[in-house]
Amino acid sequence: MKKKKTASLLLLIAGIALLFFGLLVDSDLSPISIGLGSGFIGGAVANVIKYKKFVHNPQYAKEYKVEANDPRNIEIKTMALAKSGSILSILVVILSLITSATQQSLWVTATLVGLFAIHSILTVYFINKLNKTM
Repeated sequence: MKKKKTASLLLLIAGIALLFFGLLVDSDLSPISIGLGSGFIGGAVANVIKYKKFVHNPQYAKEYKVEANDPRNIEIKTMALAKSGSILSILVVILSLITSATQQSLWVTATLVGLFAIHSILTVYFINKLNKTM
């Protein structure tokens, strides 16, 4: 628990540094660093709040741990991730067709096609890996 809290505080510090970098330095990376910094700050604050809740309410921490390790919840999460991955791959294909039809930059279309290819390769890899272990 203490390691996770320390990691959250480090993430908060990194987020603040990125945010200030984006606000103070005028470069092409400013919008990216502002976005990343804000995201890091939000995630770190949420984690710190969660850990404070665990410290003040040990019963909640125990219930959270049991629920997180429950096989049914793990199976539900796995199925949800699989379905969302399938839907996302379909959306990437549709978006790549739209970018191609509207004559967007080639790198945008190529990136989307590459993402779909990576998803397909990883899917086949994990299917084969899981078939060997089960």
